[in-house]
Amino acid sequence: MESADPSPTECNPLWEAWRGGSAPADQHCAGCAWQYMGGRGRPVSRCHRFRGARVDENWAACPAFIATEDLSCDDCGACCREAFHVVELSPRDPFRAARPDLVEQEDGRHVLKRNAQGWCPCLSRTSCGFRCGEYEQRPRTCRDFTLGSANCCEARRRVGRTP
Repeated sequence: MESADPSPTECNPLWEAWRGGSAPADQHCAGCAWQYMGGRGRPVSRCHRFRGARVDENWAACPAFIATEDLSCDDCGACCREAFHVVELSPRDPFRAARPDLVEQEDGRHVLKRNAQGWCPCLSRTSCGFRCGEYEQRPRTCRDFTLGSANCCEARRRVGRTP
């Protein structure tokens, strides 16, 4: 007697962490923006959304699936909104000299001020999404924050953009 095809949950053990939710049909971990190669020793396929857990690229997609080509800063802005409470600036960050009006001291550290909404004061909402008004001279901390990284995934999760 042949057994039925395994359910997506059986194919992707990370689904156990979910309570409900649905994933796009016919998608796999390999096409997801959160999948990356890393780890100690020989790099293996891992998932940013599940804090670096190993994944099989052929597993069925989970509810956090985002196609790599669909990931964009312009329609998100989570990292600059309320996802993180502080952007610390190093003593030698050129942004401090360029925009001292946007820098304050907090607990002995230089940090980027936040507006009344808790957003970065450089961030503005446009008809196309979000834009950084200081993108070319943004702080080093912001330059190091890359699209599709573990920090990006965490920011998107915190503001509800990624389940």
